[in-house]
Amino acid sequence: MKARLSTDGGARGNPGPAAYGYVLEAEDGTVLAAQGEAIGVAGGLLLGGAQPVVVIQCTGLFEAGDALRNAVHDLGLPLKLIVGVRSYRAYAAGQSKDNCPAFTEPVLNAWRVPYTLLPDPDELGFAAGVQELTAAPGPRALLLGE
Repeated sequence: MKARLSTDGGARGNPGPAAYGYVLEAEDGTVLAAQGEAIGVAGGLLLGGAQPVVVIQCTGLFEAGDALRNAVHDLGLPLKLIVGVRSYRAYAAGQSKDNCPAFTEPVLNAWRVPYTLLPDPDELGFAAGVQELTAAPGPRALLLGE
């Protein structure tokens, strides 16, 4: 059996607070295992007085739903997210069956997380979006069409 492992991580300082994530997929794209700790780590950083921003792809957002619910609703934390919406432009043009674009906004609406969508982000639009994201009170997401 062949499989693909996708990983990502980051830290604030070295050593410093960090987060990681991985997805292990079979050749046909079936997810065999996935793990991400970014939202939990960001929640801890917020409780400690830091102002982290979680950068995540839409499928990672779906996987992290319970952690997001806990951070935003149970703990009332002003979590900030930048979410890459995979295949957004192709989906909008009717050229992709990827369901990530179909579910990202409804999921954020269900969790009552306000968001701004940049369907075709350029450098200036992204900079303005990040500024709006970090200045807004409470939890918020910035969605980037890919």
